[in-house]
Amino acid sequence: MIANMMAPYWNYIIGFAAGLFVATVVVLIVTIKRRGRPSKNAEALRLNLLRGAYRILEEDWSAAIEEFRSVVRDDPEKIDTYFVLGRLFRKTGQHQRAILVHQNLIIQNDLDDDNLKHRAQFELAEDYVAANLPRRGLAVFLELVEQAPRWVEPWERLLELAMPLNDWAAAARAVRRLEKLTGEDRSDLLAHVLAELALHDIETKEPDAARAYLKDALQRAPRSAHVAQAFARYHNHKGKPKPAIKALKEALASEPAAAAILLDEFRRIAVAAEHPEWIDTFLQEQLDGECAFRLSTRVQQAIRLREQGEESKAREAIRALLVDGATTPAILAEVKRLQLTLPDSSVHQEKWTCSNCGETRIRLGWFCPKCQAWATYFPDESLSSVESKS
Repeated sequence: MIANMMAPYWNYIIGFAAGLFVATVVVLIVTIKRRGRPSKNAEALRLNLLRGAYRILEEDWSAAIEEFRSVVRDDPEKIDTYFVLGRLFRKTGQHQRAILVHQNLIIQNDLDDDNLKHRAQFELAEDYVAANLPRRGLAVFLELVEQAPRWVEPWERLLELAMPLNDWAAAARAVRRLEKLTGEDRSDLLAHVLAELALHDIETKEPDAARAYLKDALQRAPRSAHVAQAFARYHNHKGKPKPAIKALKEALASEPAAAAILLDEFRRIAVAAEHPEWIDTFLQEQLDGECAFRLSTRVQQAIRLREQGEESKAREAIRALLVDGATTPAILAEVKRLQLTLPDSSVHQEKWTCSNCGETRIRLGWFCPKCQAWATYFPDESLSSVESKS
């Protein structure tokens, strides 16, 4: 997952490595001249640097590493060379060596330049991510943003790491800070993050904290179905199922594409409150009228029939969906529960698929950790064959 997330970063490195490293080589050569080293030694260093740059242009990473290691051995005071070497180690999968290079830069007693220390911290965090140690990378970024709070890129990387790791508190902090630093309005993203943070706090029995997050999220995105779902769960946790149901109905009206997750929440709350008629009546009303989320409605109706002990009717409802060509994971789950046989011609996928990048997951949710998109796992409600009335 993290490796996929890092793909754009590596493409950036490959695309711009030549210019970056060649520029570094030029700076190093100029520095050698200014220091007035013996001409023979200076000439050898220049040749190593030029050969290293040439190897980078050819993407011969191993040979480039050897050339820059020679420079480091002959002139260990060249800090920029260590950064080049560290990136080359990371590029070739030698993560532990890259980590050691950047750790040594951070702890050097004579490295008094804060900018250099911060660069080394940034590279160290990326080393951890590349080594599939994302939480250690996140910890380094959290330390770095404290020391360099106005540097945008660490905040961006912090956000990118925090969301797949479900560290919603760190993600919310990063979004707020990035808004201040860039002047960009990220209200929709912040609302999603705050909704996830609130849902987590409700699950961990911290409803007061959840309420504060939800108020903020509601100001940022008042029509967000994600925020409405979190509010519904908050109300239900406080023993108020009616406001919870009201919030879900409003969300379904404003964002019908999220019906799969909202109707499931609706059903669970109604059944838990011992008012199953709330969901049964609502589902029938949708099927009797012009419903924008007929597929999810029919799935939920089949689930309710099974829950009521009407297994034969539930089987008929699921078979009708299969005939119409609908095989979402929710339908396939009912197929298994009801011990039905799938048609030979059906194309079935037992996992939810992100419509943006194709990443799959077992449970239906709002966030795709691969492409970092939101609300992309919901089934397509526009299938004409499924929209027809039962």
